[in-house]
Amino acid sequence: MDSDDISVPERCEWQLKAFAQNNVSIISGAVQEFMDDTAQAGTVRYVPESSEKIAVYAKKRNPFNHPAVMFKKSDVIKAGSYMDFHGFEDYYLWLRMLSGGMKGYNLSEVLVYMRVGNGMYARRGGVSYLKDMAEFRKIMLNSGYINLLEFLASVIVRGIVILMPANLRKTVYSVFLRK
Repeated sequence: MDSDDISVPERCEWQLKAFAQNNVSIISGAVQEFMDDTAQAGTVRYVPESSEKIAVYAKKRNPFNHPAVMFKKSDVIKAGSYMDFHGFEDYYLWLRMLSGGMKGYNLSEVLVYMRVGNGMYARRGGVSYLKDMAEFRKIMLNSGYINLLEFLASVIVRGIVILMPANLRKTVYSVFLRK
């Protein structure tokens, strides 16, 4: 969670209760984007709730909203902790945890108001980001998490979005990837 993001007051209570009720290593939930004022909050990024749906969703997209993540430190250490992978450190950790048999759960409630700006969409573009994304997808392929067809489809579709201008990328995210 960044210093300018805002947790809902019940966030920790809800997540600790979910840990008590579920045998999982990672718990996250929905995040709602805002620019200046949470009263005028924008789109919500929902992620699948169950471990089974999370594992399938992880083949295509990051299955956890990182600003809202709470995890068991001991399980993160078992998975090798954070490793340097520019732009994908969190996703890479979640992938290793899920591949190692650990489970996750996402609450359907908004847990965090996440401040966004045009800079977020600019960071998710360019040749350097494209190379990082392709390398990450290659790791997913080599580990057996995705197959060759899934690899090719994800690199081609993501590559197109990554190489488009930031304003157009923002529109694609808003229309196709956010609710």
